[in-house]
Parts: sequence; C-alpha cells; structure tokens
Amino acid sequence: MKRIICSLCVMAAALVAAPAWAGYTASIGDDFQADVDANGGTPANNPFGANGEWEFQFPEGTTATAVSGGIPWSGQGGWCQGDGTACGGSGEFGYFHNDGWAQPGGGPFGSAGIQAVSSHGPHHYTWTAPASVTEGSVTLEGNLVQLMEAERQLDLVARRGNWEGVIASSVAPLDNTGVFTTMVPFSAVLTDVSPGDVINFHVEPSASGGNGVNTFISVDLSVSGGGVPEPTSLVLLAMSAMAGLLGFRRR
Repeated sequence: MKRIICSLCVMAAALVAAPAWAGYTASIGDDFQADVDANGGTPANNPFGANGEWEFQFPEGTTATAVSGGIPWSGQGGWCQGDGTACGGSGEFGYFHNDGWAQPGGGPFGSAGIQAVSSHGPHHYTWTAPASVTEGSVTLEGNLVQLMEAERQLDLVARRGNWEGVIASSVAPLDNTGVFTTMVPFSAVLTDVSPGDVINFHVEPSASGGNGVNTFISVDLSVSGGGVPEPTSLVLLAMSAMAGLLGFRRR
C-alpha cells in the first residue's frame, strides 16, 4: 500500500513540476519586420512567419510585388499590387512596416515598442493555423491606429473561413483629437481552432460612421494559444507513468 501511495506521489510531483504546455504565439508586425530585415530592407516572402501563417492578400487578378520604395501615396517600400514600377497606380492593398511614417517618434506604436503593418486601406490579411496549434483555443489580440482623416473612420474586422460571421471588430475614434494618437484594442478568443483553419482580418470603412472612404492605418495583430507539450513535460510524464507501474507491480 505504501508503494502505491509513493508511486502516486511521484506522479503528482511530476505533474506539478512539469512546465505548462508549450504555447504558440505569432505577431504579424514582428514577423513582417523579421522578413524585411532578413532581406536587406525589402520583404521577400508572402506568406511569411515561422510557419508561413501570415499572408497579405490582394485584389483578385492582381500581382503582389515587393518593392524597395515608391508605393503610391506613401512612397514607402513593402508589398503592393501591380508591377514593381507603378504598383498598379494605387496605394490600396499596399503593406509596409510601421517605422514612424507620418507619425513623429513612431506614434503610440513606437512609444509602446510595438511592430505594426501600415498603409492605405483597404487591407486584407489572413492567418492560417499551423500544425502546432492543437489545443483548439487561440486568442486574437491587437490594436489599430488611424493615421489621418478622422472623417474616414476605419474598422478592423476578423472573420472566420470564407467570409463567415464577424468574430470581433475595432473601430477608430471618429474625432480629430484621438484618431492620430489612440490605439484602439482588438481581442477575441476562439475555442474550436484546428490546424489549417483560416482567420481573415480586414481593414475597411466602418459600418457605424465615417464617410465610407479608406485612408491610412497601422495595425498590430497577434495570435496565441494551443500547442504541444514541451519535451521536458513529456519526459516527466513518462517517468511518472513508469514509476506508477513499478509501484503497482512490486507489492
């Protein structure tokens, strides 16, 4: 009986000592900046991220081109639609890294040390759950800052799969004092995510206000959640199981 109790104690101690499940986390701003830095200041990968989970989307039938500068309306380098010289003549669906453009000191993102994606709306990004997301629950978090033209109120919206219902949204403030300086938070928890599931993020004119016209915006997004047990946890669990078996066999 004492051996059985001791074996159970070993198992309990191992479970207590085992680290938490190794979680997953990814940031669109951090991952975009990493790609830009790794390729001499011009992005090279789309999709991008450690697992290729992030992707900038473009209008159907257009070509995504990486440029070192000259995106219309901003002059920045990044991704744009169309060929590499004209970017389709439009700054829409262009994506560059937030480096303080149009905001001295980097604005609220710069002050908070947050990497972000900027450009003229509309935007469309996707996140695809990688194989490491196995626990079924993820948290979406982020912020948006509208950079100018408060009357053009923009909204950051998350939708599941193929344009399904809205998961969460965050609306830029419709006033000239907060639109340039306010980070509007964005968050949601999804409890039934499996590898391969897609979350669509859209920047678009707000349904609640504004004049229905796009403008410049900065967005940071992160996804965190389920993973697989860390190797040390697996070892501890295996050892505790062996100890339990030995305790029951040696009576």
